[in-house]
Parts: sequence; structure tokens; C-alpha cells
Amino acid sequence: MFSPDSFEAYINGCNILWNAFMQLIGLIAYQTPEDFSSSAWEYVVGDVMNWTLTIGSGLFVNFFLINMLRQTTDLKQGITLERMIEMGIGMILGNYAMIYGVELMSILFEIAGVASGAAIDNSGLQFAQSDWDIGAQLLSFFILLVYFVVVLVCGVSMVFVVYRRYLQLYAIVGLGPLAWSTITGGRGISSTAVSWFKSFLTKCFEIVVIALFITIASKMCGGINFGQASGGVASLFDGAVELFQNMLTMIILAGSVASSEVFLRRTFGL
Repeated sequence: MFSPDSFEAYINGCNILWNAFMQLIGLIAYQTPEDFSSSAWEYVVGDVMNWTLTIGSGLFVNFFLINMLRQTTDLKQGITLERMIEMGIGMILGNYAMIYGVELMSILFEIAGVASGAAIDNSGLQFAQSDWDIGAQLLSFFILLVYFVVVLVCGVSMVFVVYRRYLQLYAIVGLGPLAWSTITGGRGISSTAVSWFKSFLTKCFEIVVIALFITIASKMCGGINFGQASGGVASLFDGAVELFQNMLTMIILAGSVASSEVFLRRTFGL
């Protein structure tokens, strides 16, 4: 039932599945949200932003009035020239965001797409079992199911991180006007707009970090060498070392990609 040829075919099939996952990530990593799903983008900037802009426009004025009343009723400070300039800047920034927000986001998407496309290099992630000695055959017999689970879980988790970024970006873009309306609310209320901006930057440029992590981690893993057995019977287990090293590389890459958002937030304080 089990033969060396069947073990080799099984492992090669798992490697083909892994390579397909990596090729998929390489294809979609540099795409902007507009290119990734044009129907989703049209729905977000058309239907969703129609009502969020309507609500945001009303809140925009209300938050400005709240800020104005808060300043006029503050007996300790009152309205100063500095406060008036600050409220004026908030009005200008808020109006600019409402009118040109989508265009500005599209520009940042293009920048992130070009940067990620230049950074990613998944050529080192294409796995193939080159040494199929008795050691590889014996090891594959014991880890048949484990190897498939590692390939499937690690590959799916990496693809999921990339797809989740696009999903969250669509939601962030659609809800943008609600956050932009708080710019005129002054200190405290405007923290909502700041939080939105941080979340947007994190998700927009997360793909660049993912591309860097994939490329750097693949090169680091490519430099890992557990040593090649030489001489006599020991040389028959080189394939087992290669098989184990490929599986370890998959786990390291999946863990690296999963931590990209946390790394970006902590590094840049987003």
C-alpha cells in the first residue's frame, strides 16, 4: 500500500500546494483595493460612503458647534486667537477630507502597492524535495499527516492575513467620513479621527511589511543549514534534514506574517 514512490508523490503534492499559496500571495500583494475587487470598491465608495458622508456632514457641523460652545463657556480660558486658528484649521482639514478623502487614499494605496511589489521576492519560497534518500522516506512515513497539516495551516493563515487586510481596508474607507467629522470637535472628540488615521495607515502599509517579512524570512531560512551528513550510512539521511528544514521554514514564515500588524503598530506608534 505504501511505497517510496507514493511517499515521494505525497510530499511533492504538498510542496505544490505550498507553492500555489506563495504564488497567490505574490500575485495579490501589490494590488490596490480598487484592483483587488472592483465590485467591493464600487460598493464601498458608492453605496456605503453615500450614507456615511451624509451622516458625517451633519456631525461635522454639530461637532464644530460643540467645540465652539465648549470654548465660549470655559470661564478660565475663553476664546483666544490660538483657539480660533485651531478651530479654523480643523474646519479646513475636515472639509478637505470630506471632499478629497477618496483621492488621497487612492494615492496612498498606489504607494503601498508599488512598495510591496518591489519588496516581495517569493522565489526562495518555492519548495521541492531534491534529495529523496532512505532518511526522507522514513521521515515522511511518520509525518505524512503532520506535513500536510503544516502546509495547509501555514499557507491558509498567510493568505488569510493578506485577504483580511483588504476586507478591513474596505470597512475603514467606508466608515471614514464618520471619523473625519470629529476633526472639528476639538481636543478629545477629534481623537476619533486620529485613531481612524492610525488604523488606515497601519492597514494600508501592512502589506509592505508583509512583503518585507516574507522576503527577509525566506532569505534567513534559506541560510539555515542543519548540516549535511557525509560518509557511509549517515549520508543516507540528508533528505530527512531537507524535509524537516522545509517544514520549519513554513512555520517561521507563517508566524512572521501573522505578526506584521503588531510590528508595524509598535514600531511606528500607530
